[in-house]
Amino acid sequence: MNAKSARIITTAGDLSSDVYEEEYQSSGLIQLKKGILEYCGVSHIENHFIGPLYELTEKDRKEWLSTITELAITDSL
Repeated sequence: MNAKSARIITTAGDLSSDVYEEEYQSSGLIQLKKGILEYCGVSHIENHFIGPLYELTEKDRKEWLSTITELAITDSL
C-alpha cells in the first residue's frame, strides 16, 4: 500500500505568511494537518501559502496558477 500524501494550498486575502505564522501560529494549518489528515493516515503533507492576495500582480497570479497546475499534474502521476 502506498503512503497517503496531501498538498495544502492556503490563500489569504490580506494576511502575509509571516503574520499567519507569528500571530496565528498557523492554527488553521495545524488543525487540518494534525486533526484531519494525519488522523486519516496521511503521512506526507506539503503546504503552499499564497498571500496577501491583494498584493499579487497579474504576473504573480499567472505564475501561481502555472505552479499549481504543474503540481497537480505531477501529483496525479
